[in-house]
Amino acid sequence: SCLMVHEDTQGAMETVLRHLAALHRLRQHSERIQWLVTRLQDFPSVPSLQREMMGLQKHRQTLSRTLLNQRWLRTIHKDPQGWQRHVNAFFELMMQLESRACRSEEYASRSRLVAREFRQILPALPIWVVTNLSAKRSFPFENGLFDLLIIDEASQCDIASAIPLLYRAKRVVIIGDPNQLSHVSLLNHSEDRRLAMQQTATDLFDDYSYTRHSLYDFFAGIMAKNAATPILLNEHYRCHRDIIMFSNTFYYGNQLSIVTSRQAFLTLPKQKQHLYWHDVPGRTTPAVSPYNEPEACACVELLTQLLHSLRKQRHVLPSLGVVTLFRAHADLIAEKIACTPC
Repeated sequence: SCLMVHEDTQGAMETVLRHLAALHRLRQHSERIQWLVTRLQDFPSVPSLQREMMGLQKHRQTLSRTLLNQRWLRTIHKDPQGWQRHVNAFFELMMQLESRACRSEEYASRSRLVAREFRQILPALPIWVVTNLSAKRSFPFENGLFDLLIIDEASQCDIASAIPLLYRAKRVVIIGDPNQLSHVSLLNHSEDRRLAMQQTATDLFDDYSYTRHSLYDFFAGIMAKNAATPILLNEHYRCHRDIIMFSNTFYYGNQLSIVTSRQAFLTLPKQKQHLYWHDVPGRTTPAVSPYNEPEACACVELLTQLLHSLRKQRHVLPSLGVVTLFRAHADLIAEKIACTPC
């Protein structure tokens, strides 16, 4: 005898076998997922990992600082009098060049001596921290003087003042935030364009405009042309979550990871919010460095209220900081604080 299998029956059996195979794979995946879930439960939480990572970063900074300090000391101890002689010679020559104490025909030879003395002291003093405009008084104007140049707050730096620094470096790291204020320019855009036309540099104006582009903008444009993107430093550890979340939502697309330590927060009895807006009607006095008298008075009044409130809470007063954009306004606040009994 023989078994005759109908075509419909064969198709049904194949379908059942496919379903069974799919169920078997599904069970394997489910077991795999359960195993992963069990493993994940053994891992620490994200906040604890962030705290551990911050602790390791601080430990690394401490070790790096110690190692760098020991390296400097070992280098200097080999010939302390020699290093002192080179340092004194360098600064003496720099002062002569800056004050134009040497004759014009001697200027080139003195400049070469400055470069030579500076290279002599670089092994002992390899790290220099200056502002853009003070570089002229600090370093010889020599190409490739430093192995690495780091420009911080590049979004608040103009292109022109950075060019002499770039000339002195072999490599450069640009750090900045395009969402922060750009550099303050006393030159208006029309005058900026007129000067470009006067110097027959209108073809460079769109990319190098002093009033429109910061140093960060310039390098971000270079990266965009090379299909590259800046590295986002997304860990935020300065502000309370209530403060930074506004910027995180409206400017950073919720990409910031808030790792601020809550232990350092200051709480006031009458002011529960950590972000507070106080509108002060007043008029800014225009000047090279502007200032606003009503705002300065309101600031000092607020500081006085804070100090009175904090004295009732604790024996040791915390430090208070005031941030303002212009030097004249900061000086005005400092003057009023000095005249106010606290």
